[in-house]
Amino acid sequence: MTGLEARREESIELPQAGQHHGSPLNAEPEPVAPRTQIKLISAGFSFFVAGVNDSSLGALIPYLIRSYGINTAMVSVIYAITFSGWFFAAITNSHLCQYLDLGAMLALGAVLQILSHALRFWFPPFPLFAITFGMVSLGQAYQDAHSNNFVSSVEAAHRWLSAIHATYSGGTLLGPFVSTAIASAETPSRWNLFYTVPLVLGVANIILCIFAFWDTLRLKTTPSINSETIDESRNREALNHVKETLRTPSVWLLSLFYFFYLGASSTANGECVFASLTASSL
Repeated sequence: MTGLEARREESIELPQAGQHHGSPLNAEPEPVAPRTQIKLISAGFSFFVAGVNDSSLGALIPYLIRSYGINTAMVSVIYAITFSGWFFAAITNSHLCQYLDLGAMLALGAVLQILSHALRFWFPPFPLFAITFGMVSLGQAYQDAHSNNFVSSVEAAHRWLSAIHATYSGGTLLGPFVSTAIASAETPSRWNLFYTVPLVLGVANIILCIFAFWDTLRLKTTPSINSETIDESRNREALNHVKETLRTPSVWLLSLFYFFYLGASSTANGECVFASLTASSL
């Protein structure tokens, strides 16, 4: 046998174009179970509700200033309290996960959002109105984090993650149109009635959440024996999770990106609308 023939026999036959012989690149994803589809719809709808809330404040700022008799410096308090809600969620999330299962965490986030919108629509005093933004951001943080966590466990997660985040964009598109229409419908403005819209959406959110995640809507049970020791172990484990997360450089890089990007866009969303309305009235 010549050296050329030997090399031919030892060579690896390349598959023809389009043939991967079971390669995952060409594998068809398995169909999503109906129960999982309902959970994905629930996760996407929670992002839609969050988008409606986040995008509506900018259009309402001129009416807030007029109704409460405040200035733009006082309006900035709302953004500070919103940040505090997200920050508090980052601290408490790991600890709550030791006691609440997935469905319970999602339901807790939905309930906090409903409560905040229920306090807004009857035109509360400004301090209470501002505090509701901390409550709603806390609820959104719990729902967003655990919705992302669930969707990332589904097959072809990248597609479903794109879908649920697209629903957030749909909410941000709808929010300003609805809030502007309601706020400008009457003179004097009854802008606070806009919050009946996210309130109704929030009720639908909690109903869908309970229906979809009923199988995990529970507390994480512990044996009655040595329950105090188990609680201490849970708290220690949660603290270790937080420490481990804080030692990850990529977490800090992503956090800084979202801090500046979303912080700037959310703030500019409101201030640009207010500046435009002020300039048009001159």
